[in-house]
Amino acid sequence: MVLQSRRVWLAGQFVPAQLEVADGKIVNVYPFGTKTADVDYGNKRIVPGFIDVHTHGAYGFDTNDGEPEGLRDWMRRIPEEGVTSILPTTVTQMPEVLTKAVANVAKVVEEGYEGAEILGIHFEGPYLDMEYKGAQPPEAIAKPTVEQFKMYQEAAHGMIKYITMAPEHDPEFALTKYCSQNGVVVSMGHSSASYEQALMGIANGAMSMTHVYNGMTPYHHRKPGLVGTALRVRDIYGEIICDGCHSHLAALNNFFTAKGRDYSIMISDSLRAKHCPPGGNYELGGHPIEIGEDGLARLKGTDTIAGSTLNINKGLRILVEEAMVPFDAALNSCTINPARVLRVDDRKGKLTAGYDADIVVLEDDYALDTPSNELQLSRSTVDRCFDFIVSELKEAQNAGLLEDASSDKTTGVGRIDKAIAQAFIIEALTYRASWLFNGECTYYADMANPDGTRLFPSQPDAATIKADWQKVVTECQKFFADYGNRFQLMYTDKSGKSVAGPDAEGFNPYESYRRA
Repeated sequence: MVLQSRRVWLAGQFVPAQLEVADGKIVNVYPFGTKTADVDYGNKRIVPGFIDVHTHGAYGFDTNDGEPEGLRDWMRRIPEEGVTSILPTTVTQMPEVLTKAVANVAKVVEEGYEGAEILGIHFEGPYLDMEYKGAQPPEAIAKPTVEQFKMYQEAAHGMIKYITMAPEHDPEFALTKYCSQNGVVVSMGHSSASYEQALMGIANGAMSMTHVYNGMTPYHHRKPGLVGTALRVRDIYGEIICDGCHSHLAALNNFFTAKGRDYSIMISDSLRAKHCPPGGNYELGGHPIEIGEDGLARLKGTDTIAGSTLNINKGLRILVEEAMVPFDAALNSCTINPARVLRVDDRKGKLTAGYDADIVVLEDDYALDTPSNELQLSRSTVDRCFDFIVSELKEAQNAGLLEDASSDKTTGVGRIDKAIAQAFIIEALTYRASWLFNGECTYYADMANPDGTRLFPSQPDAATIKADWQKVVTECQKFFADYGNRFQLMYTDKSGKSVAGPDAEGFNPYESYRRA
């Protein structure tokens, strides 16, 4: 599949180009117009997929819930804001809760899921400072020990890749050193560390700072604190929440000016209330929270900020259009920079041949336009869809309604072109649907093999098919509502009147397919 636009983000700038995608990878990058494009996005911006390294939940789910289907639902739906990779993030809690939470992430990864890729777990707490705990539950804050962390990492099957901790409470920086020497990024946060203590944390392996400005010692010209460390030490990473509420727009600009384009990391720090209707009762770490009109979550009855409901694409807009951060620095903060800190920048964060095809198409208002001419599905999903359609066709064949239907499954399939998906779905519906309008049906889709022959040559006998139409539509929606394009079912009766399709009364096109 070939995508093209006059604005593709390559080598830190927009270039007229084409991206050829196959099997979930970018296989070639060409000058604009080199090949016939399957999808031409005109002047829309094509950028790398976003990576969120600090996010607790969304859609009513929190990582601490430890529920597999809640996590799967979150991963399946979060690409709607451009997030293609993620670190589900815990909140300080008792050991049994945290153990269940990290084990659940490992279980889902091992058993399979669809949507944004889980790159690991962000373990925020319980090794935090009591004064700068923020909304983290004080009763669960603990002294850091290597032994306890090993227990959590074992439950997580090695998936903890990032930890937030207060370095001043780590005796002899034992856990800091252990994590940094065993592939876990140490990020200093929820901490009362002085500037000097923070430097020692960095010297012993810390390489990032958690939601700079929030949950840390503030900047003073005689006591720089952790904020001063973040601004002074340019070659360690710093997370920042870019909703314009956690930090003033001027503070966002100051941070990006100090860090440059290579060490800032935008995060959402989102809670379960993200993408949920206004109102409702929510909690964080077992404590009730409420969502204000500004989108901020606060501990109920207090002014203590508990997190955000920020969409990453909205954060990008705020940085560029309101905080006046240069576009390259803003985009790097949610693409290549988090990829670097997680050491996955050899396959994520750039639109480069050989990299994962994590692609976002941005409108000028930063809304998303999802690639739509191809379904890119996991093999298990492809098999599931094929098995369903084949079973439908076999049932029709057993009823004597098919003559030469072929149901061979191509081995090694990793993706389905939209036109083929349309053909199979329409055929499956055709042979199962009740013909509420007695008479002939005309297909408004080109259901042909590459050699020009029809996929399924026979026309059904309308009088003999009695299956319930709505049941079949519902079954197909179960498999395809989460993916791809708005394919349209269009039939006419023998008088030419549309009986199912965009012109029919009550017709509802299916949702955009999302990457699986």
